[in-house]
Amino acid sequence: MPIGFMDKVINFFTVKGIIEPAMLFEAPFTDSSTSGLVGVFSEGDAMEIIEVIERINETAVALGGFAGMRLTELVFTTLFVPENGVARKELEWSCA
Repeated sequence: MPIGFMDKVINFFTVKGIIEPAMLFEAPFTDSSTSGLVGVFSEGDAMEIIEVIERINETAVALGGFAGMRLTELVFTTLFVPENGVARKELEWSCA
């Protein structure tokens, strides 16, 4: 489910150029879960995804929108830091 959800996010960015966070709780993002984003991801992960989407939106606005551009990568990873035994999550993106 998370991969399919993120594929929808990437496709939506590619077609529309921007995603308002409220849209993540409406169709087509409710296809996997009627709760949308928080039905697919934990609350913490959902908040991080929203923060990254807001940063992507800011960049899109500065560049005149991503519509027609290809969002080539949106990667959500969990990294384990052995020094302190804490898992750290990262969400990165790039476009072409």
